[in-house]
Amino acid sequence: MSLKSIGNSRPSQVRTEPSQTQTTRSRASEPAAPTNRVLESRFDKPAAAQGKRLTPGTDGTSPVRSFTQRAVEARAATSPLGEAGKAVKDFLSRLNPGDDTIAIFDSFGSGVTHGDDVGHVVDENSEYSADEIRTVGVGSTSAPPGASLDERIEHRTASFLDSTSDAMQGLLDNPGDITVINQSQSISPVRIADEMWRDVRNDPEAKAALAKELGLEEGASDTEVLQALVDRVDGVFENSKDIAKAKARYDDMSGKLEDAGILHVVTAGNTGDFLDTLDDMGVKYDGDFADSVLFNEHTLVVAASTGGLKDRIADFSTPSDFVTVAIDGTDIEVEGGRTADGTSFAAPQVTALIAEMRRINPDLTNDQVRDILAQAATDTRATEQEEGHGILDADKALALARASLLKDLPVMRAV
Repeated sequence: MSLKSIGNSRPSQVRTEPSQTQTTRSRASEPAAPTNRVLESRFDKPAAAQGKRLTPGTDGTSPVRSFTQRAVEARAATSPLGEAGKAVKDFLSRLNPGDDTIAIFDSFGSGVTHGDDVGHVVDENSEYSADEIRTVGVGSTSAPPGASLDERIEHRTASFLDSTSDAMQGLLDNPGDITVINQSQSISPVRIADEMWRDVRNDPEAKAALAKELGLEEGASDTEVLQALVDRVDGVFENSKDIAKAKARYDDMSGKLEDAGILHVVTAGNTGDFLDTLDDMGVKYDGDFADSVLFNEHTLVVAASTGGLKDRIADFSTPSDFVTVAIDGTDIEVEGGRTADGTSFAAPQVTALIAEMRRINPDLTNDQVRDILAQAATDTRATEQEEGHGILDADKALALARASLLKDLPVMRAV
């Protein structure tokens, strides 16, 4: 599978039809979803508590090794001094601690936040301590009182982009040793439509008020309300000058991060189930309706697979032409020993993996990292929109990072 060209034309919808050559998800052939699944649809709320994390393999084998264990083995394999050399290096690093290495853009504040949960995943899957992880608050601001529906959509999206751009500028002004950013957040037309629909779908009065604001007659059906909502949200994204201005600034900052050798890892999103609902109801939407405003040619977009079913993408994971790779996003341990599902907790695993790859070989360029991830991903029955290059094998990625230390064995581009 070749690296995708961002400039390729998009299909009329995100989903491929069953008649096309790509395989779509078949609900009839898929196992039932876990009953304790808790998805986080809003990134400023803490994840809900669930049962204990299931670490053993599905065949009853021993628990899967963490990235930390893999990284220890990787460095031991390339160090002539083995564990003794590692001990000396760790002692020296404590005498002269390094600067920030990983940045997390997210919501932070009192109590356990979404950012805290994401940080826990990064911390648990890398050898970097909390002191080496820079946390930067990013999010949307509230629209002014009395704002119209269009103004609320516009303000939320533009303020989120501006907040992200401000965080990027701050990082460029003081980069430290940061080479990778994790941002388990997203704003997209489908996400806003999903949140607005969930706010009213079980409240007849609120649904009627939304229908009226959308210009519909009294008694409009759910399908009519959803279609009007999708069209309105999409129209604001397409025509808002404020969003276009904020997006242009963000894309410019994103290019500067790329030039500085800093990778930006973002989530695919958790709206896959809502897209299924739109499809089932016959609601039409454009091909880029599910794309986060953070997606561009520089971002590394992570989808979620299911841990026990290695050839399956999680139903909640949002498909997009921008998806790079997938990794387990189900039953992931977060802050306080709780577990949660979501692409929010898939992305930081890839972020931690990239940090470990660059710990093994600090000279890896952004393109080399992308190539290694592509080579380490297994193509499955899922569509490219769902899994990108495929489901990521962290062991293989670390092995390729070790191989890249041999200067006469170049990292080969995936084909």
